[in-house]
Amino acid sequence: MIASVEVVDETFVVEVDDDGWSTPPSGMNRREARLAVQQLVHTLQAAEGRPYPLVVQSGGSAVPLFGVATDGGVTAAKELNVRGLVNVLSPVEGTEVSGTFTAEGEASSFEATVPWQVRDERGRVVAEGFSTAEGWVDGLYPWTAEVDVSRLAPGEYTFVAMTDDPSGGEGFGPTEDTKTVVVG
Repeated sequence: MIASVEVVDETFVVEVDDDGWSTPPSGMNRREARLAVQQLVHTLQAAEGRPYPLVVQSGGSAVPLFGVATDGGVTAAKELNVRGLVNVLSPVEGTEVSGTFTAEGEASSFEATVPWQVRDERGRVVAEGFSTAEGWVDGLYPWTAEVDVSRLAPGEYTFVAMTDDPSGGEGFGPTEDTKTVVVG
């Protein structure tokens, strides 16, 4: 368990209360372990607004996290190498919405186009549109969309933001991020 997180000498120091975090859990491969560590680095940097490296400690000594050495300080990898190409930051999971709501996120999508959909419980598209991010190619850029759910019956829906796939399936295909919303 994480006992504390603090900034010491421009470094995020995460203190764990046992060595159970040192090795990856069963089924986690090396790539997944590196991504999990990067998720922590990016989360701490976003929360604090500082680009500090991460050191994990147990009993005041640096220890690995999921088998990834942290004693030299883990720095953030390029976001396009470790984050999804589209992220929904708002609404958060389970938000109750009505009328029109604002969806926001970050993306790197072909020509900055961020398609979105609202899907019902059966996966059917009941509303759709697109947003334009503030950029693309070299990073993740902010996007915002106004989503009209005023004609939908009350209930649970899935908001989906995607990257555009102009290749028609020839490339990697679109990536997506989802959030459950409750129309009231």
